Amino acid sequence: MTIAVCFVLYIVYSSMAFTYLSGDSKYCINCHAMNTQYSTWKKGSHALVAECVDCHLPQDNIIKKYIVKSEIGAHDVIAFTKNDYKNSITITSESASRVQNNCIRCHGKTVERLMFNSMDQHKDDAVTTGRRCWSCHNQIAHGKVRGLTTMPNDLTVKEGN
Repeated sequence: MTIAVCFVLYIVYSSMAFTYLSGDSKYCINCHAMNTQYSTWKKGSHALVAECVDCHLPQDNIIKKYIVKSEIGAHDVIAFTKNDYKNSITITSESASRVQNNCIRCHGKTVERLMFNSMDQHKDDAVTTGRRCWSCHNQIAHGKVRGLTTMPNDLTVKEGN
């Protein structure tokens, strides 16, 4: 029993498991596949006002937030354990919906004005046609340059824990 407890404690320690409860973006790069996303966010304008979790997790309910965080974490652990993750990380449709909702949550006044102008002047409701904020603002959160081949000097970025 003692050996099993020591083994579990070692796994928790070596995987930095408790850091995943944090909202600090530097812990998103515990996994090396996120280095480019972290680096491009860090150089973008949102790094001054938002952490990764502010955009990528639900903000309306703390229980829902940690459930989604746990689901994403479990998915990542399985993918890395099985070594079947892709180097080119793409956002899922579920995650894209969360990000879109968080864009609207933070930029509500701007979205209100955009919707008013769109319906009043162009008769085109961009939100109901399914357009995401980043279809026009694709350089905001993660900057202009993204990808493993475009950020060669940032692939080993690590923040102090």
